Amino acid sequence: MREKAARLQRSAELWQRGADGERATGEALDALPQQYWTVLHDVAWPGRPRANIDHVAVGPPGVFVIDAKNWSGAVTLRDGHLRQAGRSRLSAVSGVDAAASAVAGVLLPTGAAVTRGILCLAGDSRVSGMAGSIVVRSVSDLRDYLLSLPPVVHERSLPELADQVRTRLASAAVSAPTGAGRRESAKLPRPQAAARPAQSAERARRSGISADLLKLLCVVALLVALATQPQIFAKAATGMAELFTSSLQPDASTDPVSGSTDAPSVGTEKTKQARERKRSRSAQP
Repeated sequence: MREKAARLQRSAELWQRGADGERATGEALDALPQQYWTVLHDVAWPGRPRANIDHVAVGPPGVFVIDAKNWSGAVTLRDGHLRQAGRSRLSAVSGVDAAASAVAGVLLPTGAAVTRGILCLAGDSRVSGMAGSIVVRSVSDLRDYLLSLPPVVHERSLPELADQVRTRLASAAVSAPTGAGRRESAKLPRPQAAARPAQSAERARRSGISADLLKLLCVVALLVALATQPQIFAKAATGMAELFTSSLQPDASTDPVSGSTDAPSVGTEKTKQARERKRSRSAQP
């Protein structure tokens, strides 16, 4: 139980540390000039209903998908390789790249062309540079970095782009808690009951196809046998004809007209004798 409590305590610390990093990153983004910048926090990941994106900022330099990290230990960026405490953080960089691609995928081409990903390091890390196509910045200089970028979106087009991002990225706050390590929200119940009719219909369709295929194979086998071994079917037809003919022939002991047998039965002979005796008595005086 102590070991379990220690694991839970460690997990709670990681979640709290991540929440602090997201909060610090959100405060840096909220400090951007509101007349030019639109900032969204904790939005749903397009195409992944159980995942979220920490922050999205829209301004004159374009659309920025920002993932906050509050790592402990030394963070270094050399030759495009990001490491934390000596371990490669390529998976984190790839995650930011995938999130930026997902956001760009739901925007119009003009918005998708100016969408980029930023990995923001909270805490005491002072790292800046590029890890592949992803910008790496510390939270302390995130605001100044965004303001230093040249504008690529016309001032008149900014409200339209901001509305497009706002309407196409739903909030994930109701389905995903805030904190470190949270990339997947609570599992949603699967609509199994709704899927059963479709599954039953699919099984019925497959069964029908299997039955039709079996019938077709039987017909093909019959035709092949008829073409290769015709004498077998000739013998079978002759046997069936003889059997049918023999079943229709009358028995030799049966009268074909009356249906009675040639030899009279015992009961019939006694009846005739009794009638003859009665006729003889009635004829005597």
